Amino acid sequence: MTFEYYYLFGAVEPATGDDFLLELPALNTETFQVFIDAFSQQYPSTTNIMIMDRGAFHMARDLVIPGNVTFIFLPPYSPELNPIERYWKHLKDQIAWRAFEDLQQLKDHVARLICETTPERVRSLTQFPFFMVAING
Repeated sequence: MTFEYYYLFGAVEPATGDDFLLELPALNTETFQVFIDAFSQQYPSTTNIMIMDRGAFHMARDLVIPGNVTFIFLPPYSPELNPIERYWKHLKDQIAWRAFEDLQQLKDHVARLICETTPERVRSLTQFPFFMVAING
């Protein structure tokens, strides 16, 4: 049996429900660089704070962080503090226990789910009260 993979990189803005998602073929420093460069270009006129876990590719020495992006690293083993984790759970819950004929069918289904996820839904998933107080405080 052969397994196929694809990776979805993402960022959410809890106050507006805006999301930025990018499908990439691997999970490593090079593809993370592609993601943060694309994110930076999508939001060039704002300062963008990204909450990150301590994954090796998030902290790689070769990573060039764009000037309009700032990372805040979470304490180890605390994914529940990252707003995007609830977004990922929302997507995973909708594909759990489903069988797909091939990887493309899974990608198409996930793309459809993403398109159907409204900013209101993203806000409801990611707007932790303690997080919003910290942002607005």
